[in-house]
Amino acid sequence: FKGTLTIFDHINGSEFQPTELRFIKTLTQLCLQSIDTIRLQEIEVKQQSIQKELTIARSIQSSLLPDHDIQYDSWDIAWAHVSAKEVGGDVIDIMEDSTNDRLVMMIADGAGKGIPGALLMSSVQALFQYLAKKGTSVDDIAFAMNQQLFSSTPADTFVTATFLELRKPSDSEEHAQITYVNAGHPAGYLIQYSTSEDSASLNQPFHLISLPSSAPLLGVMEWDPNH
Repeated sequence: FKGTLTIFDHINGSEFQPTELRFIKTLTQLCLQSIDTIRLQEIEVKQQSIQKELTIARSIQSSLLPDHDIQYDSWDIAWAHVSAKEVGGDVIDIMEDSTNDRLVMMIADGAGKGIPGALLMSSVQALFQYLAKKGTSVDDIAFAMNQQLFSSTPADTFVTATFLELRKPSDSEEHAQITYVNAGHPAGYLIQYSTSEDSASLNQPFHLISLPSSAPLLGVMEWDPNH
């Protein structure tokens, strides 16, 4: 529906002449063209606004991913990211804590897309980096992040995340230590290669160890500090 054009009868009650009808028809067509032009302009302005927002959100999103060129001492790290939509609220962050001989990683996804989602995850990343640099354990990082999100974001805002800590083996240890917290994120997998002493190694050179969710979503509810 594009509107209504109201035409009144002549005052003297006479019928419209052909020239008058042609004028009314022409006027109607001009009105319709003007309405279509205005609507197209509104759509174009809206699309430009959406594209500008996507450009800003895309820029923020790219800053939430680590640099592929960064080398980590004693660790080989590889990652890939494919967003389900044009711009998502995904974060992958890797912090090397050389003071404590450990590597701390976070993979997280927040509710919301576009600029709001990107800004939310930017604050999540900043808090993670601050806590990781302080030597905070992944348990305490997850707890502190949940408290911050729960107290400072709307009720419908939440974040899923997996925090992983890798520690170099000490002189008396053979393997690195792995500690993780999965707060509502899809399960990760640890690939453990079989040793020559493993009786199953002939048929299965490696096996997968699931890292399922071990804590609630971040920002949904307060956590018990004793658990």
